[in-house]
Amino acid sequence: MSYDLLFIEPAISLADFQSYFAKIPNYRVEGLTAIYENEETGVYFRFECNDQTSTVHDAEEPPHYAAFDLNYFRPSFFALEAAPEISAFVRHFGCKIGNARPGNQGVFDENHFIEDWNYGNESSYGTIRRLHGDSMDGYHFRPEQELLRIWRWNYTRKSRSEAMRDDLFIPKIFWGLFDGILKSFCAWPDAIPSILPPVDGLWISRTNLAPQPLFGKKSDDQCFVPFETMRPLLEPYYVDSPTLPSFKLPLTVPSPILDRVRRLEPMKSKVTGIHPERVLVKELIEQPAGSARQIEILREPEL
Repeated sequence: MSYDLLFIEPAISLADFQSYFAKIPNYRVEGLTAIYENEETGVYFRFECNDQTSTVHDAEEPPHYAAFDLNYFRPSFFALEAAPEISAFVRHFGCKIGNARPGNQGVFDENHFIEDWNYGNESSYGTIRRLHGDSMDGYHFRPEQELLRIWRWNYTRKSRSEAMRDDLFIPKIFWGLFDGILKSFCAWPDAIPSILPPVDGLWISRTNLAPQPLFGKKSDDQCFVPFETMRPLLEPYYVDSPTLPSFKLPLTVPSPILDRVRRLEPMKSKVTGIHPERVLVKELIEQPAGSARQIEILREPEL
């Protein structure tokens, strides 16, 4: 199940198609296909080139020179990340859309794309639920606003790091099963000066802060601490933001925080990483299809 866009004009040569995507981050060109994979967010989709001077096409589709494909049964942020990529492609080649909404005259519209993909995506949740019932092994569900917040954090993480004047670490947010329980977490090595997102837990590798045994040398270890355990110490450094709330530590991390990290017990949990595409919108699996929700297109990140 997927959403497809057809680019009907002008003609796009394979050489121009490959040259365009070869210069853009997160794309891998394989023959006629440009595959987008963002390791920061887990989002992926693809563009296909027909390399046409030929007019031979599928009889059920209008003649087209390129196409875009995005799977359904995904978190809603997949469409948010895809929308500006399609817009950039359309602007570069001056494309018209063969299967645009009636009355749009082939013009690509990000809002319409997001709305249309959301409608199909919600329907796919209903279809999967009817096929599998309550047996959804391998999938997990969290509230949509939490998924969007984590996606925005990861999507803007590199640009925010590059724009920062201070030498602060901005960690990526991951999903993992800790003894079978799904949790969001980020790495915080040795409690270094960081901008920390609110997550379920903090994965702390300790070298300098590893406990010193009574005898022998201290050895590196790892800890996992619930975020709420550390929140009282982090709260003075909270930075309020409607889209990217965080805790911005000073360049010299306060002693009470370092001392608390030193006293943590080494981690004993069994951890299994979970790809973001497997953490789906809770509201849609509970009440799938037909909600006609509006999802804000990502604007410039807050720095």
